[in-house]
Amino acid sequence: MKMIHYTLKEIKKDLAATKSENEVLKKKIRHQSRKNPGTTMDRNHDQNNIEDEIRRNKERIASLEKDLRESLRSNKDLKDRINALEKEIQTLKDENELLNKQLQEMKDDNESMKKRMEILEKENEHQKAVLIIVQIGTAIQRKLCKYVLGECFKERYFYTFKEIDIYVQQDLRHDKKAQESARKRLKEIREKIPWNQRLVDSLQKLNRTRIGIAHPDLSSENIQQATDYLKKENILDKGMVDNVNELKQLWKTSEEWLNRAAGGSEDGPEGGTMNLSTAGRQNQDTYASRAAGGPKDGPEGGTMNLSTAGRQNQNTYASRATGGHYLHTKA
Repeated sequence: MKMIHYTLKEIKKDLAATKSENEVLKKKIRHQSRKNPGTTMDRNHDQNNIEDEIRRNKERIASLEKDLRESLRSNKDLKDRINALEKEIQTLKDENELLNKQLQEMKDDNESMKKRMEILEKENEHQKAVLIIVQIGTAIQRKLCKYVLGECFKERYFYTFKEIDIYVQQDLRHDKKAQESARKRLKEIREKIPWNQRLVDSLQKLNRTRIGIAHPDLSSENIQQATDYLKKENILDKGMVDNVNELKQLWKTSEEWLNRAAGGSEDGPEGGTMNLSTAGRQNQDTYASRAAGGPKDGPEGGTMNLSTAGRQNQNTYASRATGGHYLHTKA
């Protein structure tokens, strides 16, 4: 564009100079005619020379005017092209502005999603940690019932340790030797486990905070990790931590008893070893409802009084038992 402007300027300047030169020549002819009359031949010769120069200048002027017109036309085409490019550039700028806005919205959405995921991950860690602790109660009861009942323990049934006397009395009534062995093992449990209401209350308090996801598997390691996490989140105070540690020890004891029974100890089930397949997982909502209320029996002299009246039909036991605790104790 600058080059074209420069060319037009030079053409106009050249054209003006040529026209000016022609005017000078014309004046020169008139001046010489007045000043030097001379011979006719001399005057004609000088006049012809000047007229030839004027003609050449006119031709030069015509050529320059043609170049000027062509340059002006090219300049107009260039301006039109420039205007079209400027419009295209503005369209692209507007499109980019819209895309930048959409990009920012996507970044904001991604940031919001990231924060939401962090919250969900934290909630998930919280839920898993709580359930690991609450699962101790279920695991303890089933392990103790399995230890006492031996091969008569039914994996698909929902057991609570407060009903253990009824289980021994009814489930083993056709096998007196197995029933006697079960009573020995039950006596051993009552002598060795100083259960109290404080631990029951701790489990109930934890259970009220659960969200209702599946039962986690238990190990000493994940129980400790869950305890540390809930302590860090101020969900467990020092007293609750102590209670959970006692529950953890009780869970380990019940595990040891089951392992010992599997080895065929003198208190083990008659006629073989105990079936140690993993206990079936009970519905957590039923478990929570059973932990929500019910009468309180408790330890007398440091042992558990687990006697209760009446045995529910085993097929409807889980749905009817809505008033019990984790382990039935008396204050």
